[in-house]
Amino acid sequence: MALASSQDEQHHFSDRYEKSYPVPSMKDDVFIVDNFLQKHLEEDPTELMHEFLEIPEQLESESISTDPATVCIIPGSNPALKYRGNSINRHKIWAQKDYRDGLRAYRYSGWQWAIANATKPIENIPFLERIRRKLENVLPELEHNHYIATMYKNGNDSIGLHSDKDKDIQPDSWIMVFKLGPSARLFQFADLDGTIIAEQRLAPGAAIFMSTKANARIKHGVPKESSTEVGLSGSIVTRAITTVIPWDEVRKRRALAEKHKASRKRKRELKDT
Repeated sequence: MALASSQDEQHHFSDRYEKSYPVPSMKDDVFIVDNFLQKHLEEDPTELMHEFLEIPEQLESESISTDPATVCIIPGSNPALKYRGNSINRHKIWAQKDYRDGLRAYRYSGWQWAIANATKPIENIPFLERIRRKLENVLPELEHNHYIATMYKNGNDSIGLHSDKDKDIQPDSWIMVFKLGPSARLFQFADLDGTIIAEQRLAPGAAIFMSTKANARIKHGVPKESSTEVGLSGSIVTRAITTVIPWDEVRKRRALAEKHKASRKRKRELKDT
C-alpha cells in the first residue's frame, strides 16, 4: 500500500525530518525538508545535475526513439513535447520501473502519444536509478515507480501554476519533488483560482512532499525569473503511477496519432493552396 495521507503517517515523518510548512492550513499534506538529498540520500544535487547534462539532447527534428536503451534529454522545442503547438521552457527525461510490463503513463496536460517512448527503463539512467534505490531504502512506503527529471537552463525556463493530473496517480499517495543545483529557484503554491498563497526559494537538495489530497486543492509552479540572476537548476519528480499500457498498444496508438496528425497537416496545406 502506498503511503497514506494520515496524521499517524505525519508523525512517522516528523520522527525523521525537520520540516517547514509553506501552506500552514495544509501542513499535514504539504511540507518541505531542506537538504534532503544531501542528508538522507547522500547525493550532491549539483553533481546530479552534471550527470543529467552528460545525457545527449535530442535534436528538435528527430522523433522519439522506441529503443529503450536510447536515452536522450527531450528539449521543450521537440514537437512531441510542445503544448498546444508551442515550445515549453524546460527539458525532460522520463524513467520508470518494470518497463517490460508496459508504459507507466502519467498523462499530464498536453501529453501526446508521440512522447510515450521517451519513458525509458530507470536502470538505463544511472543517476535516476541511484535515487530510486536510495529512496526505496529510506521511504519504502512510497512505492514510487515513475520519475521525471526536468532541467531549467536559466531563469527564463519555468513551469506555470498547475495541479498534477491525478487520473494516473495512485489515490492517497505522495508526490515528491527533489530540487537539483547549482541554482536555487522560487517555488510557488496557489489557490485553484491562481492566487499565490505561498512562495519559497528552494536551495538545491530540498524535497517537497505533497499528498494527492493537497494536489487536488492547490496549484504549484516554478515562475520565470531574471536570467542574469538565476542559472542552471532542475528537479526530479517521483510518483506512484497505476496506469500501465502494454507496449503493443502504445505502438498502435502512436501510429494512429501520427496518421491523424499527417491527415490534419494535409488538410491545412490544401486549404492554403
